[in-house]
Amino acid sequence: MFVSLQPNQSAFKLWRFSPPKFVVVKPINLKNDRLHIASDIALEISSVTIDDTGTYYCIYNRKVETKYTLDVVVDEPQRIIVDSHSGIKSNGKALKEWTLEKNNLKLETRWSEWSSCSTCDRVGLRKKIGICTVSKLNADQETKPSNIPVFHSKENSLGIPCRSYLLPKSIANLEKVKKRHSETMYGFCNVSCPDKGIETVTDPSGKLIETIDRSKNLYSFRQKLPPLPKFVRRETVFEDKGSKIVLACP
Repeated sequence: MFVSLQPNQSAFKLWRFSPPKFVVVKPINLKNDRLHIASDIALEISSVTIDDTGTYYCIYNRKVETKYTLDVVVDEPQRIIVDSHSGIKSNGKALKEWTLEKNNLKLETRWSEWSSCSTCDRVGLRKKIGICTVSKLNADQETKPSNIPVFHSKENSLGIPCRSYLLPKSIANLEKVKKRHSETMYGFCNVSCPDKGIETVTDPSGKLIETIDRSKNLYSFRQKLPPLPKFVRRETVFEDKGSKIVLACP
């Protein structure tokens, strides 16, 4: 889907915001100088604070093109662990799934992908973030002490973060939910530095057809293009508090 605005349309009007615990969806605050619309209609939020928590919608022609739930967590309990394949003895291991059968809930860690290596052509560090997540144990039964309708939505089929504003306090305040930590795993890595020089394209006889400057991420139509990323139904992204968040549309 490509969003194309008329000359007299404002990109700010595409974006709507729903604060925590409210069902109202309202236009974003144009007076907030931390909000900026990029040239591709993405919404940029600079120096993210707790006040930015909520759900953001990009609406075009009365249709929700994309939706983001932004949780700004002030105090997320963390465990630091080392990848078992790194060859370093560590007392800490990744937490296993916890089940709360009386509540029809399970607690588990949802992991991000590994970050890129901190360096190349020598040993570096990488990390991945694991967020404490609550989900239903049995999909056809209610949760206790309160049932959570939000579990039935497709985007929350993988569960809800333990400190998310979407989680009712009756669930968030359960002893095991409060005690379950999120995790950060570190590991060693050793990757080759990418070749960003000049590449040549030749025909079957070896005759030079063209040269490509890979330092500018350019490709030739005569070369095999890099694979496209997989389509994502839901993706969880983690950033430090105070950083800039970019919400693309669509």
